[in-house]
Amino acid sequence: MGKRTTWLGIAISVTALDAAVVTYYGGLVWRAFAVVIWSKLLLLLLAAVWATTLLHIWVHSCSQLRQAKRERRVVVSIPVNDLLSELAEEIDV
Repeated sequence: MGKRTTWLGIAISVTALDAAVVTYYGGLVWRAFAVVIWSKLLLLLLAAVWATTLLHIWVHSCSQLRQAKRERRVVVSIPVNDLLSELAEEIDV
């Protein structure tokens, strides 16, 4: 449980920090680099890389949650009676 909550915490904190940075500094940076068209294109490319990285973090986090749910279902579905009978046979031998 610790690993999946760690990934979820990382995804949430990175998203919150990204939103704060864009909210406070995005307009200022955009206006500062608005003079040259190439600088705008580079800023848009940087924003695309930034968004792709954030998406990758969220996909990895969700993947960890799905994997943990699948593992938990497998553990719950193991029949207990058969396991006890096999252990009892091993003891007698």
